[in-house]
Amino acid sequence: MYAPIQMHEISFWKVVENSPEWVTVFSTFLFAGITAAIIWRQKCVMDHQATIMQQQKDVMEKQGEISARHERMQNRLLQLQHEHEWLTALNARRYEILRTASQLHVDVLYIIRKVEADRDAEVWADVMKGRSQLRLQMDILDVAAYTDDKDGWYTQLASWASELFGIISEELKSPSYNGIPTDATRKALQAAETPNPIVPIYLLQTLIRESTDEFSKKWIAETAKV
Repeated sequence: MYAPIQMHEISFWKVVENSPEWVTVFSTFLFAGITAAIIWRQKCVMDHQATIMQQQKDVMEKQGEISARHERMQNRLLQLQHEHEWLTALNARRYEILRTASQLHVDVLYIIRKVEADRDAEVWADVMKGRSQLRLQMDILDVAAYTDDKDGWYTQLASWASELFGIISEELKSPSYNGIPTDATRKALQAAETPNPIVPIYLLQTLIRESTDEFSKKWIAETAKV
């Protein structure tokens, strides 16, 4: 009979020592696994960095859009401020003309109708002063830049002012002038009131109000976008 085969335990390191080819396979597999893990980890890190960079890019683009929008709005507000300053100066000149023309019209009517004969000299002095002021205000006004004459207010008012200036100048040249207008001068002033100067005065008043209202609406509309 055969003697039974006795099995001896062999340690792992003994197997490694007796089978070097398996060690190579195992090492290769282990190295490949570690390398794959490192590559995967690096990929995760790179993907995360790419995500962060994309987010940073999006934030920067958004900030750029906000900055550009803010700059456009600031420029628009600055432009509106300049328009407001220009309109304020424009309407100040218009208002001076309106005030002078209105007072002159009243004084002329006072002279024409001989409301108070004892005050003729005083009112006539105001008429002469007013006609000089109005003529000067109309002459120095830049028609192209400071008027909106689509309704003809400037043309009508300038015509009336020039006619008054001529009538009064003729009165002052008269040898018999004594500080009070003659009846002929009063009749000439009456004729100059046709067409009534109240029409261009009203048109100018309307223009001042409408230009102010128009700008106010523009200002509200633009500032609402801020």
